[in-house]
Amino acid sequence: MSRGKAPTETKTREPLGIAAFGSLRAEDEPWLAQCYVKPPDFALMTCWRSILVFGDEGAGKTALGLALERAWAPPGQPPKALVVRWPFAIVEDESLKGTRLVVAYRDQVLDAVARAVVDYVLRFPPDWGQLPPWVGRTLAWFLQRFLRGDLKDHLESLWGKFGEQSPGWLRNALAGPVPDVVSPSAPPSEVAGEIIKALKALGLEGIRVIVDNLEAWHEADPTLLTDHLESFLNALTEFWHPRFVYAFMAPSELDSKDWSAGSVSRRRVDVYRLEWRAMDLEAMMERRLALAFGEESFPLSKLGPAERLMNWLSRCGGQSPRGWLRMLAPFVVRFLNKAAETGQMTPLTEEECIAIQSESAPRLSIDPMTDAVFVGWRKVSDIQPADLELLKYLYQRRGELCPRWAVLREYLSITGQLFRADDPKSERLLDQPIYRLKQAIEPDPDHPVFIKTVRGRGYRLDNAW
Repeated sequence: MSRGKAPTETKTREPLGIAAFGSLRAEDEPWLAQCYVKPPDFALMTCWRSILVFGDEGAGKTALGLALERAWAPPGQPPKALVVRWPFAIVEDESLKGTRLVVAYRDQVLDAVARAVVDYVLRFPPDWGQLPPWVGRTLAWFLQRFLRGDLKDHLESLWGKFGEQSPGWLRNALAGPVPDVVSPSAPPSEVAGEIIKALKALGLEGIRVIVDNLEAWHEADPTLLTDHLESFLNALTEFWHPRFVYAFMAPSELDSKDWSAGSVSRRRVDVYRLEWRAMDLEAMMERRLALAFGEESFPLSKLGPAERLMNWLSRCGGQSPRGWLRMLAPFVVRFLNKAAETGQMTPLTEEECIAIQSESAPRLSIDPMTDAVFVGWRKVSDIQPADLELLKYLYQRRGELCPRWAVLREYLSITGQLFRADDPKSERLLDQPIYRLKQAIEPDPDHPVFIKTVRGRGYRLDNAW
């Protein structure tokens, strides 16, 4: 059957400039599809399987969700499947346990599906005269049963939005009496089967539900979120349907949970970790640069010394796309300013890049609970225990000048050695641990931005919080 067409996606033709490195929020970047780099497992993620994707903050979970949505519902074309955005909300009623809790979440999902059905028939009005009558009855039954809130409010909303042009089928579907398609006590799998059968008659392959707001709920109550998400995932086996699948974008902190039970162990849900290789991150940066400067391609070498830039990005940004973009932005600003001054786009020099590194250093932090050391978005993992204790000593006095003799005395105490102020050999004992620390934490040890040596006086830890 024929379906209407949505407006085609507009593509960026003018240079975006620094806006390409502005918000770094996927939902605020309408041009993101033009520079998106797919993770290695993307093709598997688009199959008819429920997936649970773990990723750090800034790893690109929202961007992945949008890419999956584009794959399932290409812009400017009728969608292949009904794509549903489920605005997951923690069920706070403590009296709901077990099956009743799962039912509460199921009702959230089906309400989101019902709203997506309404949106679909508005954007792609079916030719009801060419469809069997049971299709309209099934959809009307589904909307009346699972659309939450007052149906009159939904009717008024449609009338306010479309006026007299409000689709007659929708008005009748929400207002008129409709017999049950399945028994109110029918299992969820039967409900899913009926709505999917009706959607297939409209030309849709099934239902794909995307959940991408778990980060905020994890910050509010990580234990409650973990328990509820586990309960829901385990219950998927009870209302599983091969054409009703989920894509959960979850914070990496939940990855420590043992997901070996229930739906995961029964292969109803596939688990992925959103991790990026340096070559993928480099490709992301170069595609952003191409958008920024309005060119087909823009390798890092056109911005500045590629080896220095790659080292800086990997040592500060870790495996985080957001981290790499944040750390690259100051170089882009300097490049744009230089181009405006000279009228030419010439690569930044080594000296200019070193100056930018000093002016735009990442932050160093130490987790007080785990002693994990972070440089920007990179977790430092190669610090010897004694050196870590020395770094913590400096970190507790960050921004202060620590006399060399005091730092030496602390290090000798850490290593169980005696301190003798008159022993010239003791002085040299500090050189190696300071060198190792710089090699571990400094993005560019030859031009340190954290451990500063004040000649003849001592050390100061800068850019730490």
